[in-house]
Parts: sequence; structure tokens; C-alpha cells
Amino acid sequence: MIEIRNLNKSYITQHARVEALRNINLTIQKGEIFGIIGLSGAGKSSLVRCINLLETPTSGEIVIDGKDLTQLKQAQLREVRRKIGMIFQHFNLLMNSTVFDNIAFPLRIAKTPETEVQKRVHELLEIVDLIEKKNVYPSQLSGGQKQRVGIARALANHPDIILSDEATSALDPTTTESILNLLKDINTRFGITIIVITHEMPVVKKLCHKVAILENGIIVEQGSVIDIFSDPGTSTSKKFLKDMIAELPDHILLDDDNHHEEIIRAAFIGKSAEEPIISHMLKCIDVDANILTGSIESIQGYQIGNLLIKLSGSRESILSAIRFLDQSGVRTEVLKNNVE
Repeated sequence: MIEIRNLNKSYITQHARVEALRNINLTIQKGEIFGIIGLSGAGKSSLVRCINLLETPTSGEIVIDGKDLTQLKQAQLREVRRKIGMIFQHFNLLMNSTVFDNIAFPLRIAKTPETEVQKRVHELLEIVDLIEKKNVYPSQLSGGQKQRVGIARALANHPDIILSDEATSALDPTTTESILNLLKDINTRFGITIIVITHEMPVVKKLCHKVAILENGIIVEQGSVIDIFSDPGTSTSKKFLKDMIAELPDHILLDDDNHHEEIIRAAFIGKSAEEPIISHMLKCIDVDANILTGSIESIQGYQIGNLLIKLSGSRESILSAIRFLDQSGVRTEVLKNNVE
């Protein structure tokens, strides 16, 4: 388990003190794929470099399996780092070394016997599906193949944790999909904890179990991916999810002629997304429902539907309809309330 407690990181520049991270608190369970998402400058890179202490926190604790990394001596820290693999955005491969030697590099640094190096590298080449590329150089590889080499290298020393820093942002959508599938397979097969640093919500949607949203060095929201996608609680998360969350045009929001209507956003999750809840509601309650817009997404095996619904009728019937939805497991948010 990884616990980040009251973490702060600041940098002193020529003109000012920059607070890159402020009071970060996260708990990441063993075997989770945990996403940390934020826009450029949010503090993501500072956070990932603090986790393996490539950056020393200004204050706070990084506790991995009960050990506070900030209190370890350099020799102890080196041992811990061997169990933390790193995948980089721009691959960071040795351009004058073959695929085989790039993957073997961390093993040889750790003074692993050459017979074990040979065996382990061939295992890794099989895992990342590059066995036929073992003797070629990075310049002869596609971007996706280079990242597969980077993933194999990160796995070399049998890590417990992998840090993935924008690993797919330099790749096209099809290649991104294949890399995410590979990371998911590695997590499933080996139980390795993966921390994914990204600015791309589709990466979180495809890969992660939980997510924290970082803005200006502060975590503004965190939770399961299903909960954040179905019911975002901050304006920042709603910005990231703007393609999933339908918004009303201004002319509808400003139409105040009808004082017996309410416009709600309804989030249907799992079974509720597959059942005719709206139909049942209309049979039970004297209210009219007009679906203005909406979408249904499949996220990690869960169906999540987001609808904008105009409810019309008496005050009591509209309130009864909202209660009906709530009791049916539908999350509701009032966007416009004209009921008198």
C-alpha cells in the first residue's frame, strides 16, 4: 500500500517561492491502477517524482508498505527504488543500444548474473510481444514499440509499483489503446500497482480503478472512476468530462415562461442504465418527462447513462418523480427549478 500524507513541495525561483504541491493526501491500495489527472502545470510531474523521491518533498510523508521513504538512507532508498518501475512519455531509451540491451540495462546496473539477465529479458520480450525486435535499435521502432520496450524495462526488476508518466500522450489513438490494454494485462497477471499520470480522461476511463484530480497543486476530487464519471463533484472534473456530460443551451436555461417545470441531470449507473426507469416513473406519477439530450457510456464493464430531462407538472408530482429516481438508484442534479 502507498500512503501519501500531508505532502507539500515548493520550489524557490529567482523571484518567488512556487508551491507546486499543497497538502496532498492519497491512499493507493496494492494492485490498484490509480490515475492522477490534471492539466499542464497542475503538479502531476512533481507528484510522481516525489513518490519515488527523485524530488525531495518540502514536507510530508511517502509511505510504501509501512516504510517512510523520506526517512531512508540513500542505500535503503536505492533498494526501494529497484521495486518501483518508471515508464516515460518520450520513452528515454538508449539510442545506441538494441532492444535487448535497453531492457537488460536495469538488470545489469543491479549486477544481475548474465544468465538471469538473458532469461528475464526473453520473458519480458514475450510479455510485450517484441521477441522479433530484440536485436534492432530504437530508431527502427514505431512509437508504440518504443513504449513497449519502456514497459519491459520498467518490469525488469520485478517491481511492486510502476509509475507511468504520460506514457501514451505521444502516441496515436490506436497505439494508445494497445498500450493501455498491455498495462491492464500486466496489472491483472502480476498484481503490480500502477500509478498513471495523465491529462487524458479517456486513459483514466479505460485503465484506472480510482482517480485523483489535481489542480494548482491541490487534489480537488478523488474517488472511484465510476463515481467520478457518473457524478463529478467539481467544476474541474466536469471540464474533463465535458464530452460525457450534456449541457443545456443558454436559451433553454433562460426560458422562464413555464413555472411548472424542472430540468434535471440524471446519472444512471449499472443496472439502472439498463432498466426502463423513466417508463416506470411515468406510469406511477402524474408527470411529463421530456428527454432533452443524453448519452450512454460503457466504462470498465459498467453502463453509465447521463440524461438531461425536463419534468413538467405540479410541484408535488415533480418532487415525487425526483424521489422516485433517487430511490431507483439514479443520481439527480437540479439544473433549473421553476416550480412554484
